[in-house]
Amino acid sequence: MKQTLNVVSPLIDLNTIPLSDNKPAEKKSLFDSPIDFIKQLYPVAKKSAEALGINPKILLAQAALETGWGKYVMHSGEGEASHNLFGIKSNKSWSGDTVAIDTLEVAKGEFKTTKAVFKMYQSFEKSFEDYVDLIKNNPRYQQAVEGVGDATEYLSSLQSAGYATDPNYAQKILSIFKRDIIQQADKFVQ
Repeated sequence: MKQTLNVVSPLIDLNTIPLSDNKPAEKKSLFDSPIDFIKQLYPVAKKSAEALGINPKILLAQAALETGWGKYVMHSGEGEASHNLFGIKSNKSWSGDTVAIDTLEVAKGEFKTTKAVFKMYQSFEKSFEDYVDLIKNNPRYQQAVEGVGDATEYLSSLQSAGYATDPNYAQKILSIFKRDIIQQADKFVQ
């Protein structure tokens, strides 16, 4: 059964998420801290990164940016987590559940709020798998796939291909990627 919910973008820091009927739903952070985020997701990131041929810490950094270290993972009206770590939007071929949110997009150099429909996954593993599938199999991201050996090249290519509308998207991920907490991820999961 496909379900859609209107919520506020993870880019907006609110304590509640307004539903379409204007009743607030509690926002649930799925992780206690950035370290908890790394502990839970790094093993999954490693498996997916291997399939893509990329440093898993790049995937962690991208997921951290997209979700505010897991604090802003989208939820259904019933409070069910979407598990969408990469802001992957739904399309006509998606047969799973979705979450419709107001999100910020950059158009003509200005941030604008727009409604978008995002995929829901049964687990974080499925989110990572779908991300890898999207990047590997969409010709739009071919240059990014060719640049997986270099974080800057990979992320710049993703941005150039239109993965996100924020003109500073690649730089923001690189900034997170370079932080000690990401670079020391291995010590948190041992």
